[in-house]
Amino acid sequence: MNDGTDETGSLWHNKAYKGIRQMKTVKSMCLAALVLCLGAEVVAVASEEANEPKDGDVEKGRAIQTAALPAASVLLEEKAPVFVDTRDSRSWKFPAVDPRVGRVVVEFRNRIDYPRTAGWCPCWQIVVNGRILTASASRSETRLLNKPFVLRHSWYGDYKADTRSDKWFALYEPEVGASDKCFVPATSEADRFVIDISDVVKRDGENVIRFNASGLSKSFYDAHKVSGHRPAVVFHGLSVRQEMGVPTRLPPVVEPNVRATFSPPVVTKFNIAPGEVLAVEVGGSHFSVASRFSVPGGGEAEMRGDKLETPFYSVSRRVERFATHLTVYDTFLSKTNELIGVKIRHEVASEGFDPVYVAGDASPCAEEFAGGRNPSVFGVRTGRGVSLALLAEDDVFRVQNIQYCKGGFFGIRTDGLALKTGEPRTVEWSVYPMASEDYYDFVNAVRRDWDVNFPIIGSFNLSMNCYRIWTPEKADRASRNMGLGVNTFGCHFWRHIGGKYANYKDCIWGMGKNSPKVRVRISQGENVLEDPEIMNVFERECIAKCRAWTPHVKVFTYLHDQISVDAGDEKYEDARMVNAKGRKMFYNGGETQKIFVPTADNLYGRDFMKLTDWYLDTFDVDGIYLDEINHCNSRLYYGDSLWDGASVELDEHNNVRRKVSYVCLLKLDFTLGLFDHVLNKRGKLLIGNFSPETRSERQFRFPRFEETYSHRWIALSHLYTPIQLGDMLTFKNNPSDMAADQRTALMRGALYYHYLGHTGCPSLSSKMFPFTPIELHGGWLVGQERILTAVSGDFGWRGEKPDVDVFVFDELGREVPSYPFSSKDTEVGRVFTLELKPDHCAAIIKSPNKD
Repeated sequence: MNDGTDETGSLWHNKAYKGIRQMKTVKSMCLAALVLCLGAEVVAVASEEANEPKDGDVEKGRAIQTAALPAASVLLEEKAPVFVDTRDSRSWKFPAVDPRVGRVVVEFRNRIDYPRTAGWCPCWQIVVNGRILTASASRSETRLLNKPFVLRHSWYGDYKADTRSDKWFALYEPEVGASDKCFVPATSEADRFVIDISDVVKRDGENVIRFNASGLSKSFYDAHKVSGHRPAVVFHGLSVRQEMGVPTRLPPVVEPNVRATFSPPVVTKFNIAPGEVLAVEVGGSHFSVASRFSVPGGGEAEMRGDKLETPFYSVSRRVERFATHLTVYDTFLSKTNELIGVKIRHEVASEGFDPVYVAGDASPCAEEFAGGRNPSVFGVRTGRGVSLALLAEDDVFRVQNIQYCKGGFFGIRTDGLALKTGEPRTVEWSVYPMASEDYYDFVNAVRRDWDVNFPIIGSFNLSMNCYRIWTPEKADRASRNMGLGVNTFGCHFWRHIGGKYANYKDCIWGMGKNSPKVRVRISQGENVLEDPEIMNVFERECIAKCRAWTPHVKVFTYLHDQISVDAGDEKYEDARMVNAKGRKMFYNGGETQKIFVPTADNLYGRDFMKLTDWYLDTFDVDGIYLDEINHCNSRLYYGDSLWDGASVELDEHNNVRRKVSYVCLLKLDFTLGLFDHVLNKRGKLLIGNFSPETRSERQFRFPRFEETYSHRWIALSHLYTPIQLGDMLTFKNNPSDMAADQRTALMRGALYYHYLGHTGCPSLSSKMFPFTPIELHGGWLVGQERILTAVSGDFGWRGEKPDVDVFVFDELGREVPSYPFSSKDTEVGRVFTLELKPDHCAAIIKSPNKD
């Protein structure tokens, strides 16, 4: 996963687009140039503190300042094209403006600097006064004024304005307008944006608008031998203007006053409401949950009471009540002699609910996500102090789960549960009625019910390869600045070795490291075979230096259980990953990196277990970092040789079109066996990428983080180990950005693991671990050992009166010595009051050997 070859984190990697491929509805095409057609994905609004520009970052002198504005007021104008390189930003100021007298809009054209028209990529953000904007201002209003959200491209299908997140799309073009003729019908609006920003402008102070660029890979340009162009988003004709007399449809954004409180956990008293439809009453509000099931041949049936009969299957229902929730067990039994499938929806009418969190994302454009990492929807009954959440529980329903809020309902569903003749199948899901409007009260309740509050080790980095170029002093300084507890290799990239290997484009992902020869891509279309022992020698040298120079750091190595570069892997072809078109899949382009599906029974899975033992026997490591635990490239497998026994694809009449499989389910027995082997039989440690998609995985307790190509992915970690891997696509490797990245994690309810970036001084991450979660909140986290916060407030541990050490860090990540705080003993515990300055964060740590 890591492709940094030095400590700066400035290198770009072959996996730059891995995060994009992990999104649910990716439609990816690689023709002559990169084409990325991305489906619906969303990011919640990022922390204002983390994105507030500093004076030195703002372009000055270009805003047109005037006391008497004309009818069509120009507030800012930039006539020259502006290049924003990937992982960079540009900012401008414009004067205070009152949107009540006219709508305020920003207009521009943009493109990705490329020598020809190709596809598109989600690669830029717009930030106004610290608030990241999406195309949807609310669930009913768009801020995109000049075009529909979706345009039809004649080659590549639907071109959308944004990813239903904070990343907007730009077209690969040599000049603006070059793609106009590629759309059906032809349009001049594809690369033009007119965006209403009236709801976020200031009437009483200077405004700042910023554009960020990220996700464009230099290695892609190098691989295609592109010269005269660079991976940058180019903005043309940028202007901000007020349209006098034209009203906006967007109400002003009310900034939340986030402040930590020392309060008891929410205890909800609820009643099961009588009637045929499942319903609850809490805090004077009545919630009905409809359950609807498709019927083969067309139509659907709705559950009434505890029994449903259709000509094709029956459903029996059992409801069990717990202190915090109801769990529903729906048992399906097929009546036919053929394989059938059923679509299942459990949903609530969304009228009167605002916000609605879809898989933890409250963004107004969060409509639909898939997967089992956070298989929940959480709706707030506006102004009533109550809320309702639905949550998938069993392995299959979690993996197949789709969370949604659209069409007047929010809910959880599956679109293809297989029912085999005579085999009962029980779908388990829960209803959480809450006497609270706080999403994190729901999260904390589920975390307690799921028993996932266990100690988390850290801090973590992927820079073992850097020991090749580090000195002992630099290695020690870097590890202590990060508070490093674990260091690992990312991917085993050949170019880390240097010399003739510096230009090699591949790495050894997993299978192949103990083979006679591995495939290596040298350049576009040029492949060779290499001896993996060369890489093994390099790895042992780095490990030996780490042991000698930083003995306090635990050493991990890298494994990926689906990718193989073994020159002799033809014997595993029955396990090859197959896409929807029936084609065997490769990773990251080319034909050197094959993708396989390991199972407990196939040869690939058995040999991978042997490879794991070889790693642990060959290298002096404390543990293994498992990349992409759940799946690689695609969640779905379409081949004939494997079937998960639970998943089908249905046609428009709800009849089975074909069997499909979820990779996570196919490899589940293998995955659980691998965890057990490493943790219990070999006594080693694990850290993983991807939170669990199944309940079965929760029996093995080890840290699993979420990458942050999209900020909304942080919420996928909320129901297991809440860890964000550093966002190295958005934030630079400099003190202010590293500090902002860590604050962003806290504002989104997560701990922080460093990716490629290193801090230049001991920052918050040096005081973050170990951490045993008690409560998560949006801005502060309470653990048994410490409290971490990016907001002011009252903090403490209920029933405890400990002495503490308080460490406060400024906007550059530097510790602020002797920062003031106060404490007071109360009936419920000792309360610590801390007033943080803007862009500061803190760790409140129990003093050792004291109560």
